[in-house]
Amino acid sequence: MQKSFLFLGLLLSVSAFAKAQILQAPAEKNQLSEYNIAKPDTTEAELARIRKKLPPYLGKMSKVKKLPPKVYTGGKFNPFFGQSLFPLQDQTRFYNKSFEIRENKCNADGMFAIYNIRNSEANELQYDCVGWVNSACGPECFDDGVFFGSYRPQYACVGELKEIWGGTEDNPVLEQMVCYDEKDKVIWQRERDDNYVFDNTGRLMFFQNKTDFIQYMNSRVEEKYIYDTDEYMYYSPAHLNDYFHVKYERDGNGRIIKEFHFNQDGFPYYIFVADYDGNKCKQITKYDGYKGTTETFKF
Repeated sequence: MQKSFLFLGLLLSVSAFAKAQILQAPAEKNQLSEYNIAKPDTTEAELARIRKKLPPYLGKMSKVKKLPPKVYTGGKFNPFFGQSLFPLQDQTRFYNKSFEIRENKCNADGMFAIYNIRNSEANELQYDCVGWVNSACGPECFDDGVFFGSYRPQYACVGELKEIWGGTEDNPVLEQMVCYDEKDKVIWQRERDDNYVFDNTGRLMFFQNKTDFIQYMNSRVEEKYIYDTDEYMYYSPAHLNDYFHVKYERDGNGRIIKEFHFNQDGFPYYIFVADYDGNKCKQITKYDGYKGTTETFKF
């Protein structure tokens, strides 16, 4: 009899444990198991370790102590460089110079910035334009994006690209883009609201939203554009010398107070920090991540 009670007790324990497992499994799977994510360690020691691993462009920056900074004084802050895609960098590149563009050579509609500024032998600034593609035709051009110089995001088609229009005669609206091969077979098509475009084999070809455009070829990035308010990037394996990636941090008045230039590995090789006195920028400090040097430009 004692053995029977013991066996029954064990059976009930196993049954209760199984029920507990059945009840707990779905919740545990939804939270962690499905993605093989270990439960995070939220102890103070772990949080302190995570904080130490934060990259230097997040949060407060430590002071450079090893080498004294080079300090330049007497320069004039030029509001013209506010038109630049890299306003803080160009303020330091042309420090104490009175360059300005007297005639805007960007004739494209929707131009809002310039970049790659350089000084010609004739002591005249040259530059590339940044603006909105198809800005003249408005929202009916649903493939809108930003161009950088001669580089423009476009839905490449190895065959023939056709546009299907709707709306009215007075207000036409582009509804669909279809790419056909030489046998009139659809390679890919895009509807007005599509962010992802796949070809007829199911491979991803394009991605676009309000701030990004990416073109893929054989499962690799062919071109990538980012044109957000505080971030700009152009990347193409075919034009690596033209690569750039810049991010900004702004103050409560919308002024750029930090400007980060990244290489292709995501390393911030240049960091610019601007200090303001009221409405006036009083200095810009440049940190060189490669050389470990600091330069301060006082205005």
